[in-house]
Amino acid sequence: GDTCWSTKIDGDADDTFAFIDDVVWQVGAAIRVQINSHAGEAFATEPDEALSEQQLLSKAAFLMHQYDTKKMTLALETMTLAVAKAPENPMTLAMYSYALMQRVPLAMEPVENIDVENILLLADKAVHFGPMVDYAFHNRARIRLWLKRDHAGCRQDANRALEINPGFHFANEDLALVELFGGEIVSGIESLREIIQQLPTHPSTPYRSSILSIGCAVEGDLDRALTSAIDAYERKPDVRLHALAYAAAASGTSSITGSREFQKMVDSHGITVLDANYFPFAREKDTLALAGLLERSGLPA
Repeated sequence: GDTCWSTKIDGDADDTFAFIDDVVWQVGAAIRVQINSHAGEAFATEPDEALSEQQLLSKAAFLMHQYDTKKMTLALETMTLAVAKAPENPMTLAMYSYALMQRVPLAMEPVENIDVENILLLADKAVHFGPMVDYAFHNRARIRLWLKRDHAGCRQDANRALEINPGFHFANEDLALVELFGGEIVSGIESLREIIQQLPTHPSTPYRSSILSIGCAVEGDLDRALTSAIDAYERKPDVRLHALAYAAAASGTSSITGSREFQKMVDSHGITVLDANYFPFAREKDTLALAGLLERSGLPA
């Protein structure tokens, strides 16, 4: 009987049906976030061996939504046990494969250091056992983009997830990333910005803000890039992705790049110009543009 979530939604009520659709989308997405990112908190300190399959999934979802290195490691351990208990559960397979790849989009691990084919096989199995599970398709979409640079495959899976659930915000994010990294940078920036505005308190907001910042920086809008990058970095300074976005966005601000604090950030994360290769740009000129910004900020080669 307690209130677990509430919000206020503003919109244009002149088009009643469009407004209702928007409200339903936002409420559905927000409730899903609340469940996925908070329900497992009650199990976060419990030993995995004492938890049921569903409790393991809840615990892992909570840990994965924290987006930091230690929690990601714990989530992977939890999902390893979960998949051993339920090797044909599509959500278990999808979450396990996502936990295995999560360090790549956060610029914590290069693709060369992980078993891409095994992760993709797990994602394929999740889709096979869960042909009507939106998350299974979203998961494979993200894996195809970040690990295989398969922009068409990512778009295909994201659209399939939206066929299953037209209000699935993660699938909309997948499409925004395909636009941004596939060469439609301006369109991708606006799509991602809209998602951030609709779900400002989502645990993924710092990640989305950093990707938005990188898109703006490559496009040449360093002012907007810096605003988003600072927001992401200040929220999660221990995540390498945010340091990279901040470094690229600050390339036009010598008062930042020449500061002791900036150099300390560069050294602590070990970020370099070559880290531009983390991002799945389809066009080489975009990767080179990002590398140029990082070099301009004084990062080592």
